[in-house]
Amino acid sequence: MLPSDGPIKGAIGGDDGLGQKLAASCCSGAFASLCGCPTDVVKVRLQCESGRRDPKTGVFTTGLYEGKQPTYENSIHAVRAIWQTEGVGGFCE
Repeated sequence: MLPSDGPIKGAIGGDDGLGQKLAASCCSGAFASLCGCPTDVVKVRLQCESGRRDPKTGVFTTGLYEGKQPTYENSIHAVRAIWQTEGVGGFCE
């Protein structure tokens, strides 16, 4: 507790109750999911495309996408491509 918390807590009614703590934890969890889920989708999609590429053709020679061109160039390109093709729902897989 900060020394300056006293007047503020006195003005809003003292210590936080169970309901306020529950609401605060729900809000922080929702915020974490909102930020974490899209970045995780991009990370997983880029990891799925990993593998060795032929330096001349740029085609994957190993991995799940063997014989294909990479879908995404980098993470920014992946965000843009997912947004354009799938919309907001593409980030909530």
